[in-house]
Amino acid sequence: GSKVVTIPLAPRTARAVDLAVSERCEGPIFLGVDGKRLDRHGASRIVRRVARRAGITKSVSPHTLRHAFITAAQLGTVAADASFDRVNNSGSARKAALLASA
Repeated sequence: GSKVVTIPLAPRTARAVDLAVSERCEGPIFLGVDGKRLDRHGASRIVRRVARRAGITKSVSPHTLRHAFITAAQLGTVAADASFDRVNNSGSARKAALLASA
């Protein structure tokens, strides 16, 4: 989408982003093999390939990772308020429901 979101990054994540962008100062972080912005289909292929290599046999998508992050927040593994910042879900009703269930 076109919405710009700013989130804090852990040092390890910041280093990975630095490696991904190399010398580029603008444009998308993730590029496809054609050098253009990685689209959702390319991201899905990468997630499926990594899941296969990890021995995961269930169907996995980028959205699965988003759900897993929110579930981790519900289980207390990730701070609930941080999870909504990270997945860009700012709906106050949804946020209240998550906090109530935590």
